[in-house]
Amino acid sequence: MAPPVAVSPLIKTARWSALLLGVIYGKQRFDYLKPIAEEERRIEETEKKLREEQERIYKKLSEGEGTISHTIFPSKFFFKFIFILNYFFMHLRYVFSFPLLLQILTPSSNDRPMDQTLIQ
Repeated sequence: MAPPVAVSPLIKTARWSALLLGVIYGKQRFDYLKPIAEEERRIEETEKKLREEQERIYKKLSEGEGTISHTIFPSKFFFKFIFILNYFFMHLRYVFSFPLLLQILTPSSNDRPMDQTLIQ
């Protein structure tokens, strides 16, 4: 085996400088990312608690224990009503167009009833 070659002091200095700069950069980057990661962990923890609570409620409902009062989950009719109401309000802008609303809201010159105005 060949004897080791003496490394130039310039190369040694460059290596140690690069190592120290890497350590300093890593510390700064860690300090920058640490609060972001803590916030993500906190959000994840609250979402996990909510998920567990929902799973507990679903489990109780599926087992049929009946411990959940009817005020929280009244009936199937209530859910159908909420669904229809939600659907209606989501599509309200398609039901009433802007010109039709203007026609309804502005008084007409002729004395036709409102129903005939809407039909025509």
